[in-house]
Amino acid sequence: PKLIWPPFTANGARQWIGKRVSAGRIAGGVINVNIPPDALAQSHGGGSGLPAEMVDVRVQLQDLALHYLDDLPPMRVPRGTATFSGQRFFFNAPEGHIALASGENVYFSDGEFIIGDLRPRFPDAEIHFKTRSSVNASLELLDHPPLNYIQALHMKLPEISGATNGSFSIALPLIRNLKFQDMKLNGRARVEDMRASNIPGGFSVHSGKFDFDVSEKSIGARGEVKMNNLPIAVIWQRVFDAAPDQQQSLRIRTVLDDAARNDLGFGLNQVVRGPVPAELAITARKD
Repeated sequence: PKLIWPPFTANGARQWIGKRVSAGRIAGGVINVNIPPDALAQSHGGGSGLPAEMVDVRVQLQDLALHYLDDLPPMRVPRGTATFSGQRFFFNAPEGHIALASGENVYFSDGEFIIGDLRPRFPDAEIHFKTRSSVNASLELLDHPPLNYIQALHMKLPEISGATNGSFSIALPLIRNLKFQDMKLNGRARVEDMRASNIPGGFSVHSGKFDFDVSEKSIGARGEVKMNNLPIAVIWQRVFDAAPDQQQSLRIRTVLDDAARNDLGFGLNQVVRGPVPAELAITARKD
């Protein structure tokens, strides 16, 4: 996009995108520029900017490599459309993917990159997209430096399988040394057909479904699974910058009948009979 971006306007955004797009080719498009000298002078003088009818660029791009965040694997986009109109810039990508070191992929669709006002030296942008992948691929990407989300949990995860689908929005400034801490993130994801094994205590999970809410500050989960054929509800939240002893407890709710209590080794059937609601709170230790 930097090659077809008019260099006389929004140069900060032009440089940022030029750095983040490392590969790609132009497959076609239309460029209309009709700017009177006085309009260009007013634009440089901090006025209202160029009207949309003076600058209208629409370009079809192919085989793009997008470096959305330093040190993370690039996103590969087979095709997309860049639109530069007046003070606004849009990039639409119907599909794309991130190839991970394990050989798995995280797939994206309905991608949008929007700069609503190109006049500031370093304008703000919005990114919207949907995603789908296996659970293992999502965990691998979330634990890739500099994110390190899974390491931040300070716990060993069991072997997990399943499918994830999500929808995310990101707001970010177009600054040169962009860090994850500079972003505002809002997203929701669902994990379906979740299965987990090697859980401490000899437990396993199957037929699980979880809904996740994610922001730049925290991640929360709420769902229902079957653990050793026992239906349970789970509520969990992790605040990224909080110490382990300041985190909310993991809460598990279920109903235990005589057979379930025997299977879990509670040995309470001499004093308790029939289905009984139960709730367990698990809190992380300081060490």
